[in-house]
Amino acid sequence: MKVLVAEDQMINMAVLKQSLSDLQLTGRCEFAFNGQEAVSKARDIVTRQYEASKEWRQGASIQPLCLVLTDFQMPKLNGIQVVEQIKKAIADLNAYYEEGDCLILEPLFVLQTAYFSQAFRKYIANIKVQGVYEKPMKKESILEIMRMITD
Repeated sequence: MKVLVAEDQMINMAVLKQSLSDLQLTGRCEFAFNGQEAVSKARDIVTRQYEASKEWRQGASIQPLCLVLTDFQMPKLNGIQVVEQIKKAIADLNAYYEEGDCLILEPLFVLQTAYFSQAFRKYIANIKVQGVYEKPMKKESILEIMRMITD
């Protein structure tokens, strides 16, 4: 179970790392400091896991990334672009690999933002994410998200 955290602000990343550490999740985390790096890391994680799994799990479904927790406003790619590009990368990999191989499942996608307003809610209404949280994220919010993964 891998978690990808994308956050460009050092103080916010430190808060997230501390919360994840308190919950004993840091060993499962990859960290990215901009949107482009997040997409690249997601592709690497998914491809590596698929390659490691295909020998012994033909026909199975795998979920190399269980959660992508991304800031909405980042350099190079914003959070919505990160979500869209990771979803596209997973769809492309599923199309590329032969029928009967593992099916790569999408992770949960959670956005965090400092600008949580009605206008923002309307802007992201059509984006398929499982949660939107206001910064700074609290440990309780991360626990709530982790419960979504295990359910």
